[in-house]
Amino acid sequence: MISFRDPGGALVVHQDRVLRIVGAGAPDLTAFLASTTAQKLFRFRRLPQTTVLGEAQAAEVLADAEIKSLYGDLNGQLIVEHERIGFLSFSYEWPSEMLHAAGALTLELAQALLPESFGLKDATPLNILFRATEPVFVDLLSFERREPGDSTWLPYAQFVRAFLLPLLVNKYFGVPLNQIFSASRDGLEPEEVYRYLGPLQKLRPPFLGLVSMPAWLGARHRQDDTSIYQKKVVADPAKARFILDHLLNRLRRTLNPSFSRGCAWVLISVKICGMCRRSGRKHPTHKTPWRFWLAKRPMSSSISPVRRFTGVRRACGSTLSAIMWRNTSAPSSSSTRNSSAFARPWGTLL
Repeated sequence: MISFRDPGGALVVHQDRVLRIVGAGAPDLTAFLASTTAQKLFRFRRLPQTTVLGEAQAAEVLADAEIKSLYGDLNGQLIVEHERIGFLSFSYEWPSEMLHAAGALTLELAQALLPESFGLKDATPLNILFRATEPVFVDLLSFERREPGDSTWLPYAQFVRAFLLPLLVNKYFGVPLNQIFSASRDGLEPEEVYRYLGPLQKLRPPFLGLVSMPAWLGARHRQDDTSIYQKKVVADPAKARFILDHLLNRLRRTLNPSFSRGCAWVLISVKICGMCRRSGRKHPTHKTPWRFWLAKRPMSSSISPVRRFTGVRRACGSTLSAIMWRNTSAPSSSSTRNSSAFARPWGTLL
């Protein structure tokens, strides 16, 4: 058995096959696999390919005495087979870029599940493996039905401890991720990070909301009070979804700049090409003329802190221009010479 702390099932490797024995989590897993969201995530390779074994295939697997015993202990209801990820790596082996990608995938899944009233039970790097450079969410028993009016995301505190705080401590104080996760696989508590902060850092974001306030308020909180972990249900499902969307978007905005020291603030403008302007007709792929926005992008060491960068886009000769406004310490290995890097929001995986 290669899975722990999961009352809903167990993962085993049998004859080079990755099998999951599902007990109490069978109803939620069956409903999730039948959902439109699941099919989309399988298609985009965000989940390992999964097959529910039929009666004959399950009987063949249960011929193994050890698996049959485990199936009985878990009150097994079904067996599923997962695609095997060739190379296993874990959070204490990852650089900050991989932990960031895992966190971004976790948030993206949590947001994608909202329309069909599903949610995540937990938010930990242990749920994610990498297929080459792509993060894959492998713990399918983390998906559960969500009450439409439930406006709480219970894994919030776990996500902060396991993703945001380790990335921030690694970025600002140079503590290696392997040191953090070797000491505790669950990440860092706000009280631990609080000891690193200077007087002014304690009052500045992102540390004020993620570290200082939890540390101050935690000292007054009774440890046996579990009311903060209770679901908060509102009458309007649309309102609950709006609250969750806002929370997940805020976490994404906090996550994106928290890992890379080689970033620059970039002012991007997109202009309509002259041919479209003269004809008075705008190609559907074009943006509003002279539309500006700020974004954070990886920056190569070969690019100076302030430099104009122009990449020509093929569609109707439209031009994408960017000005580097500010560089921050160590550069990233990514190059901004490829204009396609500016064509999508940083951190978007789907």
